[in-house]
Amino acid sequence: MNISKSTVKELVETYQESPRQGEIFEAVYKWAENQALEKQKMDIGLDLNEIIKEELTEFLPLIKFEKMNHIFLIKFVVKIVDKNGKIMKGEVQCDEMETVANDIQSVKSMPSEWDYGYIYWYTNQPLPSKTSKLIKRDTIEWYLVYDNDRNLAVIYHDELLDDYYLLAEMVAEDGFDISGPCKIEFLRSP
Repeated sequence: MNISKSTVKELVETYQESPRQGEIFEAVYKWAENQALEKQKMDIGLDLNEIIKEELTEFLPLIKFEKMNHIFLIKFVVKIVDKNGKIMKGEVQCDEMETVANDIQSVKSMPSEWDYGYIYWYTNQPLPSKTSKLIKRDTIEWYLVYDNDRNLAVIYHDELLDDYYLLAEMVAEDGFDISGPCKIEFLRSP
């Protein structure tokens, strides 16, 4: 639990193709939780869940969620693939998960549209009735949102508007390119 972040990353990269992705994710999560608890001991005012998320952010693109047997994890992950096969992933945080999943499924086979600073898919759906669980943070570069036209969009944090509904904090592989067509997928058990 006390190994360095670089060592954890090296292990995750080494076993990236392993069919035991659930176990790998659980181990990384326990490591991140341990790191968060240590940081919280130094500053009691820190939010434990936020620290865990920050510790996990770097590892999310490396985990193959689609290979996991853990339905709990799979049914909440959104994956976006760019024109070069680079991946962006995030965990959807919304009380109306089925609605979001259905919206993603409805545009899954459609390429995205592109505009300055973001990609989007036409959904024109009503926004969820409850306030978003997420709050914009400067440490997160990308967000999955419903934009002001009620379309699904992935947008850079500097381009977020107050009326966008935040659905997920997204993490992209190095070289992820939003300037072309991207595919979106909601990963969950069959």
